[in-house]
Amino acid sequence: MKEVRPSSAKMKMDMHKIKTMENQLDKALVKYSDFQAQNKKLRGEIDVMRRQMKKQKYVNDGYNREIKNVAENCKKMNSQIMVRQSHSEETNNQILALKAKHEHDKLVFEMKIMELQKKLKERDENEKGKTMKGEDVAVAIGGGAEAFSNPIELLKRRLNKWLTNNKEKKDLMDMYVRNVKIIEDAFEQIKEQTGIASNEEIVTTFCKSEEQNNSLINYINNLNSDIDVIEEQNKHIEAEIKRHEELGQLSEKEKRTLKQKLRQEINDIKSSTLTKEAQIKEVENQMVEIKDFVQTMVANFQESDFNLAVTSPMQYHEDVQFNENNVTLYLSELEEYISTFITFLAQRNKTSYPSI
Repeated sequence: MKEVRPSSAKMKMDMHKIKTMENQLDKALVKYSDFQAQNKKLRGEIDVMRRQMKKQKYVNDGYNREIKNVAENCKKMNSQIMVRQSHSEETNNQILALKAKHEHDKLVFEMKIMELQKKLKERDENEKGKTMKGEDVAVAIGGGAEAFSNPIELLKRRLNKWLTNNKEKKDLMDMYVRNVKIIEDAFEQIKEQTGIASNEEIVTTFCKSEEQNNSLINYINNLNSDIDVIEEQNKHIEAEIKRHEELGQLSEKEKRTLKQKLRQEINDIKSSTLTKEAQIKEVENQMVEIKDFVQTMVANFQESDFNLAVTSPMQYHEDVQFNENNVTLYLSELEEYISTFITFLAQRNKTSYPSI
């Protein structure tokens, strides 16, 4: 036994090693537990990031679709603009042709009117000559009647007086008849040239033509406005081209100066972006920290007699993480509870203005 049994010093040394190993094992278990906790926390953060990344991907896909739609709309607008320009040119050509035809028709119509007026003038002169002959005969007869004192001549004088008084009315009636005749002749000529038998149909056709002309003028105005917009765009593009040409004509020293200025602006933008990202990260950390406190307060309020009237109760579980999308909903629930609680305390203390 003495030969087999180790010495007491060796046993103490072994016991000391065992305790040391146990201590190391405890420390390793503590570290292992910490690592497990950290791993669990990181898994939660990774899940949150995955969900956020999924949402961001969905948002980015929406943006890409919108950009694609905008690009397609731009292409369609360009094609429509080209078509409208061609239509505008065709319309201008048609307008010029219609103007030329209108001037020719106007000239022909004026010549015909002049011929009709000439014929009417000749007819009036013939009628006037006949009237003058009749008056001369009447005067001669009247003179004889005065010589012989014939009462019939007195009646003729009165008749001549009445004719003189009604002469203006007759002239007006003749002018009216002549105008009506001119209009009738014009309608007859239009009927012969167009083959339309009804005056109402001619008037309706003329009104429709006027409407078409007005519509054409409105369309031309719209095209002119579109052309103005395109010209403004062309001016903007020309200004950009001119600016790029000026940049291309700069000297090496000016280019270096401009490059340094742009780099400084880029660095400033990057620094401001980093600052904003740090602020965003800080806010996200704050949202992560307040989640447990908000959950505790909401749970205490839910156990009381306070009820929600505006907001809806939110659900809390392990996967819930506060972010910029849901923090407003969770905090609005707590805000309504706190507002109700403050009002309750004010009324219990008999405050004059509990809402304030």
